[in-house]
Formats: sequence, C-alpha cells, structure tokens
Amino acid sequence: MDVKSTGSDETYGWLTGVPQMREWLGERYIKSVTAARYTIENRKFESTLRVKRENIEDNRLGV
Repeated sequence: MDVKSTGSDETYGWLTGVPQMREWLGERYIKSVTAARYTIENRKFESTLRVKRENIEDNRLGV
C-alpha cells in the first residue's frame, strides 16, 4: 500500500476491543476500549545513474 508522507515518520492510531453491534433492548451496556498506535519512520532510498548531458539535451533517451 502506498501512503503519502509529509514528515520523517507517520503515526497511525486505532481503537482496540470495539464490540460488535447488538440490538438495543433495555439498558445500555457500556464497553471499554483502548487506544493503540504505531509509528513508521521513513527511510531514504536512492539510485544514481550516469548519463551524458548531450543525450539529455539532444533528447536521445526518449524521455
């Protein structure tokens, strides 16, 4: 999955222990949930190529 990132890391949060829906008959039953999260740090990647300047200027590469 590709996700756009605007910083050096991204943190994702969600609720755990969310109960299923049930038919509401009588009293409400209050359930407790907790928050969870994880952080992904962005890493840098590179790939450097050597190309003659004339090939780019003369459009010899089909780009």
